[in-house]
Amino acid sequence: MNNNNNHTSRKQRQWHNASTSLICIALIFFIDGIHETLAFSLTSIPRSRTTTTRASNNFVPSTKIRGGTGTPTSLHAVSSSISTATGEADRAFRLGIQLEKAGLARAASAAFHEAATLYQCFLDQSPSTNSFQHVTSLALSNTDEDTSDSPTVLAVLAYACIRLAHLSHDAFGDSRASTRLYKLAASVDPNPGGVAYHGIGSSIEASITHSFIGQDERVVWRGEMEKAVMAYREASELGGGLGSNCEVLFHLAVALERLEEVEESER
Repeated sequence: MNNNNNHTSRKQRQWHNASTSLICIALIFFIDGIHETLAFSLTSIPRSRTTTTRASNNFVPSTKIRGGTGTPTSLHAVSSSISTATGEADRAFRLGIQLEKAGLARAASAAFHEAATLYQCFLDQSPSTNSFQHVTSLALSNTDEDTSDSPTVLAVLAYACIRLAHLSHDAFGDSRASTRLYKLAASVDPNPGGVAYHGIGSSIEASITHSFIGQDERVVWRGEMEKAVMAYREASELGGGLGSNCEVLFHLAVALERLEEVEESER
């Protein structure tokens, strides 16, 4: 009887040890997978061509950005890359990129919102008495002598607005918020590209029905479609969009055809 009990106990211990080993191996693979997903190395901020996913937000800062020239009087040394920038807003921006790559849209939106708000607060202050110097170590703008591609606060703010606009449209289905954010990005970016204007056109088309309340639907629809066409044309002239300039031209042609301007759409 004792032999049987001992034999059973040995088997139970063996099964327990084997189960513990399997759980440890599974945890190791799980942690490695998370590290690989969140791996991030961003050395510069693209200014005219970006490919992103789309997140809603109520971030609506001032449309007139006050910024002067030169570099901020920051407590940090001016950074040449967003990946090495040490400010609070810079870290929030990098976190947003990581979270979006991991598929966490709401968390990414919150991080981009925090970064954009802090950058806006930094820009709203006078350079000599700026109480938000700690939020970024990026240059306020590139000087004429500076020929590098170092990102500036305005460029990163514009890019954060584009990420928020993309998330607003794709993740949360708020095309009106997306339109506002794309327009803000276009007005803020010191070197605007076709991405923001392409997004403006797409968002306007997606939100047309929200403008029908209490108004003549045909008049509103045509007016909004003409705005979308103007945005697509601007994106085409600047070059590039959410995918390529060919995609912008395709969307422009479709919008013109919807307006029954078939001959122009076929050019």
